[in-house]
Amino acid sequence: MLIQNALALIANSLKVFILKKVIKISIALCIALGAPSVIAQPSDPLYSQQWHLNGTASDGTATIHINVEPVWDTYRGSTTTYIAIVDTNIQLDHEDLRDNISTAHNHVYYSTSTKASHGSGVAGIVAARGYNNIGVRGVAPLAKIYSFNLLANLQPNGRSIVDTINLSDAMRRHARVTSVSNNSWGDPDPFSLDHIRIMMWRSAIDNGMEIGFNGKGTVYTFAAGNDHCKTINNTWICAADNANYDAQVNYHAVVAVCAVNYRGMHNGSSEHGANLWICAPSRDRRLGYGIVTTNTSDRYTTDFSGTSAATPIVSGVVALMRQANPSLSWRDVKLILAASATHNDSNDDGWQQGAIKYGTFGERYRFNHKYGFGVVDAQSALALAENWMNLPNRMTDRIIPPNQSSIAGVTSASVSVDVQSDINFIEYIDSTIRYTASNYSNMEIKLISPSGTTSTLVAPASHEFPSIQHDIRWQFGSARHLGEDPSGLWKLELRGIRGSDFTLREWWLGIHGYQIKMDVTATQGLSESDIQTNPQNHPLTLNLSGAVWKPDLQPHDFQLKNAPPGLRINELRRTSDTQVQLILELTKSFIKNYSFQVQATTGTVSNRATPLLSSSDTKITFTPPRIIVAKDAMIADGIVGEPYNFRLDYIFLSSQTLSYTIAGDVPPGLAINGAEISGTPTAVGNYPLEVTATDLYGSSATQTFSFSILHNPIIVAEDAMIADGIIGKPYNFILDDIFLSSQTLSYTIAGDVP
Repeated sequence: MLIQNALALIANSLKVFILKKVIKISIALCIALGAPSVIAQPSDPLYSQQWHLNGTASDGTATIHINVEPVWDTYRGSTTTYIAIVDTNIQLDHEDLRDNISTAHNHVYYSTSTKASHGSGVAGIVAARGYNNIGVRGVAPLAKIYSFNLLANLQPNGRSIVDTINLSDAMRRHARVTSVSNNSWGDPDPFSLDHIRIMMWRSAIDNGMEIGFNGKGTVYTFAAGNDHCKTINNTWICAADNANYDAQVNYHAVVAVCAVNYRGMHNGSSEHGANLWICAPSRDRRLGYGIVTTNTSDRYTTDFSGTSAATPIVSGVVALMRQANPSLSWRDVKLILAASATHNDSNDDGWQQGAIKYGTFGERYRFNHKYGFGVVDAQSALALAENWMNLPNRMTDRIIPPNQSSIAGVTSASVSVDVQSDINFIEYIDSTIRYTASNYSNMEIKLISPSGTTSTLVAPASHEFPSIQHDIRWQFGSARHLGEDPSGLWKLELRGIRGSDFTLREWWLGIHGYQIKMDVTATQGLSESDIQTNPQNHPLTLNLSGAVWKPDLQPHDFQLKNAPPGLRINELRRTSDTQVQLILELTKSFIKNYSFQVQATTGTVSNRATPLLSSSDTKITFTPPRIIVAKDAMIADGIVGEPYNFRLDYIFLSSQTLSYTIAGDVPPGLAINGAEISGTPTAVGNYPLEVTATDLYGSSATQTFSFSILHNPIIVAEDAMIADGIIGKPYNFILDDIFLSSQTLSYTIAGDVP
């Protein structure tokens, strides 16, 4: 009965929506005939037809899918995962939406009863309530959504007029809690937004980047547009429009979403562009299966299509990523999407190899002007999100080529500018160009980076068509150069085809990215006492952080630049994914100050393709050790004829080995031997001496002494007397007992000897 009811419901009330591109929206409604059968699925009856989620179409055909089922065991969205649906009205009480609607955050710009089919379809793709035994399932089936009915101001001609103030408000309203802002709409006409409108919109987006999602930035997803091929004056023309001709879709803070069909190939209508970021499944213009989602009046459609359907698929994946890791910034989200995307349609010759991916060793981005970085893969994106290392602070450089002058009336031109930037990882490139063309459909403009990577900013249409756009001043965007180092020569090449000429008036570059750097911290230095006590093999530990390092690093992967002679890397320790310790040793003494840097030798040791130099110097400072002269220092007197030895180290104190020189008359019989004055003095006298002590580094200290050589004194014992003798008995008395001297004495006696 459930199957029959669902079949009848869909067959009787299925609606199909065709979305034109932005600000002015044209929505056509039609009744679908021969709706595919509905196969019962436990929990969500129409889930079996949601091929973009499960990989199987209603007729059993295998299709591509976004690989989301494996992540639902862990992540399904939460009550704190808020997604803004900026669109037409939404049926807020739809049976499969109402449980996920955050009514407190809804905002009504236009109080109308306008059909809510488009907005309801988008909302269902993002977050139709899952596991409730009703209808379909959203990519983030338990996330919270709310409606900003910015596009509900429909006119009699079917177009929606969007007020500029309301447009800006919708980008920043509730930004602090908004994880994702889904925008399945775009500008229908190339180069059509006026400057004031663009500036106000960008200001609102910038505000959302700064304060959105608790300071991590709201992620803005935008439909890339559906006018790659269209009929103009009864002629089928491809490349008639380009996602880069939309000033909202090509902004660096936006995720530009393209569409592929059930086979993972171009869906025929999705616009190309150097600004494309990621694709998602949708219906092919000519054949294939549509996206099954919610409709109005508690109904469902099986034919939602275009980049309008692809965009909410990406929004749902982003919501799951931010549930898994709320610390991700909007920039981190973009890089995760780029790094985890599936390389679809691998036989297409538009795929180009790019720079090394952030956080990997040698794995490179791949880019295609049809597909951006590929098709969104939820499982791969969530795996990266869970353990992602957040990007360093964002930097922007504005590069204006000097001495520009117009190049007029030509069919080809090439200009260049040399860029020297502190940024060494590009996240996005803006190229503002002002040119006048007789017909923009005949123009081709390419931007070529220093590495030779080419992005096509303007692509010529397959046939010339009437154009009212002649004088163009436009900021084009390019995701193609993700991960590159911008320093070097950038070229802009312009070409008019079918004989069309143009005038180039001016151009400049905006580089968005960050600086990968090694922050070097020395955990210990080389002190004076270290050098003196152990000048050989002294350890110095450096912590290197700020890059992602491969697991099997070796000491030879690093070099020391401008280091002291004899300082070398002895040992390397990888303490974490982002920190390395170098243990250095000093094999010889140094005698001056040094400031040196550390360099990772090749791109294979970190997530950089070029050598990575530390951003700051590590200093080894030479401080000459002091030579201290002992207070009241004097040299001990010597005595003529007696051996003499005196060490100057008793006076000159230093941790160094000192050498000595003596100026003045050295007493006869004495000499300086190393740190000793030694010998046997031969002459009495006073000898003024100037002694200079010098250490290994040339530091010295000088002291003047009065050095005396004295006679050897003879001391007479106090109360000395000669012992009495007795007549007739032997007598012996030693005079040395009275006259005391270290010398051998001779004696003479005056007077009568008994």
